Amino acid sequence: KNEGDRIKIVQVLHYVTPVEYRPSNNESTAKAGEVSFDSRCADCTKCFKDAGALLQHCQMSGHKPVYAAADEADKGSEPVPSALEVFTAYVNLALERALSERLARWGTEYIDPTNMTEPVDKSGKSLGVRVYEAFSCQFGPLKSAAGGAPRLALTVDLRAKISRTLSVMDYLVDGGDPNSYNPSFQEQERCRRQWIGEVVINMHDKKCYSVTDLIFDHSAASMPVSGLGMSHAEYFEKRKNIKLKYPNFKPLIAVLGRANQVVYFPAEL
Repeated sequence: KNEGDRIKIVQVLHYVTPVEYRPSNNESTAKAGEVSFDSRCADCTKCFKDAGALLQHCQMSGHKPVYAAADEADKGSEPVPSALEVFTAYVNLALERALSERLARWGTEYIDPTNMTEPVDKSGKSLGVRVYEAFSCQFGPLKSAAGGAPRLALTVDLRAKISRTLSVMDYLVDGGDPNSYNPSFQEQERCRRQWIGEVVINMHDKKCYSVTDLIFDHSAASMPVSGLGMSHAEYFEKRKNIKLKYPNFKPLIAVLGRANQVVYFPAEL
């Protein structure tokens, strides 16, 4: 039996296109008794260039077109025009989920962790940074120059995100020996102020994580993984096939993982 919250559905509303996006009286609309649909199939992911190809596909497969929302309203369920703000928030949420399936989130932008460049100086030496293309996407209403109904428009901004190629451990030791790193309490607090809230990229899974804390009391060898009966160093070696070079290095890096759960990474990763 699963423990969790329960909800009771008390009302279902059939929302249709916001009134702001509906064509004016001067624009072409479907005549009384006609049914409007676009070129998509409602039962699969196919889209067609004209109505003939769509109807032929539906006839052969038993599928049906995507009808206008008002044409599919159940009897006794009066369609309700959605508020423009609610509709915009809904499509942006759908866009956010779609982007998350293909890209990694970095702040308010999305990046492809596998597509990056490492700039070099004139002598060919690496500058120690990685540059990622970042995308910021958002739906919003676009007013028509002709004075008709506004259209839903997608705005895409292309930006750049920069990540250092050195690990957190490299920055902490600052060229010193990781085996002899033993910061004072004041230095630990300074490091926390510097790193908490920063976004880092794991060097192995290429995913972005937000740093929530630096755990100076534990290393990967001393911090157990909850419920597995092994340390983090053993977990990375046995489960991820990653043998740490400095398993006793402190601190561990606390980051936000799935469902905002705190997970711990060795500083060398």
